[in-house]
Amino acid sequence: MKTPVSFAPRCAALAIAVAAAVTGCTTTPREVPGPTADELKAFGQFVLDNKWRSIELPAGAIRRPAIAPERYIDQLEYTEVIYGCVNDYGVHDYRQLTTFAQARRLKKSGGGDYFNELAFYECSARFPVELDALGFRSNAELTQIYEHFQRWVVPCLATYGYTVTNAPSREDFLEDGVVFWSPLEDLFREGKISDLRYAELREDCDVYPAWLFPSAYY
Repeated sequence: MKTPVSFAPRCAALAIAVAAAVTGCTTTPREVPGPTADELKAFGQFVLDNKWRSIELPAGAIRRPAIAPERYIDQLEYTEVIYGCVNDYGVHDYRQLTTFAQARRLKKSGGGDYFNELAFYECSARFPVELDALGFRSNAELTQIYEHFQRWVVPCLATYGYTVTNAPSREDFLEDGVVFWSPLEDLFREGKISDLRYAELREDCDVYPAWLFPSAYY
């Protein structure tokens, strides 16, 4: 959501239709704590685990290296730092790779060339993106977002004739630590609404709690 919106007039119009599902008529305040240090650490490991799995190495071919982060980077640095790092491995010889000997044996045995993918993994481990920039949310935050979707957004969309049918369970929504689903995005992906209608409903139905994207309200 990129523009400030006011929900007071629309709340009056929708009050009767959604009164059974909505308590009050305001955007959800931020009343819950953000991620703890342990949650952030666990999410960082989750992100790195996914990067390693994405290489799709033959089973048991290469042992995953333990690499300590050198520093955290922000999203604006990502291209320069990560791809600069990968390029350095390639230009200055992949022998710098922690996994070089294993990767060379794999290639010689006909198992494939994974040098570039391994370089990308090692660079990502050395220079992880700041976790706040990845959109990680605490369980308490995700719970509040999920309740906002179910108690306000879904009933609001219903007043315009749209039924949300693919809502995840609360447990699935909390599992990965990020907001991977929203009612409006679901309708858009299914082709049930146009770009123009998407923009209109985004404003009319207060699709995210205001605190989730605070810059939109400055």
